[in-house]
Amino acid sequence: MMQSWERVGDEGLLKDILFVEGYGNSSNVYLINGDDITLIDTGNDYTIFFELQDKRNIYDIENIFLTHSHNDHSLGLFELLKRYDDLSFTVYLHESVSDGLKKILSRIKRDDIKVFELRGGETLSLSGYEFRVAYTPGHTIDSISLYNEEFGVLFSGDSVVMNPVIDERLGGKLTDYIISVRFLRQLKVNAILPGHGYIAKKDCDKILDAVYLKAIGELSDTSLKDAAFTALRLGMVEEAEFVLENLNEEFMDEEAVKALASIKADKGDYDKVIELLSPFIDQNDFQSLYIAGMAALKVMNYDDSINFFKKALSIREDRRIKIMLGTALYESGRVEDALQIEEFKKVIQSL
Repeated sequence: MMQSWERVGDEGLLKDILFVEGYGNSSNVYLINGDDITLIDTGNDYTIFFELQDKRNIYDIENIFLTHSHNDHSLGLFELLKRYDDLSFTVYLHESVSDGLKKILSRIKRDDIKVFELRGGETLSLSGYEFRVAYTPGHTIDSISLYNEEFGVLFSGDSVVMNPVIDERLGGKLTDYIISVRFLRQLKVNAILPGHGYIAKKDCDKILDAVYLKAIGELSDTSLKDAAFTALRLGMVEEAEFVLENLNEEFMDEEAVKALASIKADKGDYDKVIELLSPFIDQNDFQSLYIAGMAALKVMNYDDSINFFKKALSIREDRRIKIMLGTALYESGRVEDALQIEEFKKVIQSL
């Protein structure tokens, strides 16, 4: 099946990008069409290079960027080398690329083929455009993405897919995948050029949010809420917060509300904490009073903090809350009152 090279867009960087959509065991392949050619992945279908010759001199290839070492993204490189033995270009890949690909590359004894190992964070000038290399492990340990800030174009390899595939044989980890998507969400992205499937040229922020939520959801086999609590146990607070903020109302029970309020309290979002917990505070719920007191203390609202801690202690004795009440009193300048709390006094004396 002969695949056709198509232009990605009509403006900016996109007008200078051609691509062949992947099928079967071959990924999407992208070509940056400048004074020279840069290929983003090479797929696993040698026929695409026959058709390329009708659009551009194949000997203009100067750079090949591999998003990772899976065969469907990289084997086309060796077809190029086999069929065009006088090509000259630089191959960019991550330093942790699979041993199998490294062995094959090491057998290439040609001075005109250079291999440049990346770590992430580098700036590359490719076919007239500047790109930043992003290390985005998760799908595999050697996964990297390529980002052009000027036009907001992201070549994401297999790091942005709605149903993440984690290849543990090549060092893939779900938690790494989630953190990689977290990073990509921080970028201004106007176009996502993935390793498989359709190119996105609008609503990229919504796509990245959806991919992020789906990936976090993979932390649990039961529910999105359970995935949020798994994320908390793993220390992935940002992920837990994102899930809890996006839970359907039917799943946002008291446990979930209090968990989200605790995260907001730690971040100093006092108004949001009160908004979330007001129904429980009105019922003099012990845990909610404690969370609200901590949120108030975080923003140095000592009067509210003292009030919440005192209400909690009127429900039951708690050493931790006594210490926090003493802290609020002390910080508000009521030192004598604070030192009358024996638990707080002992803490001060131990310093």
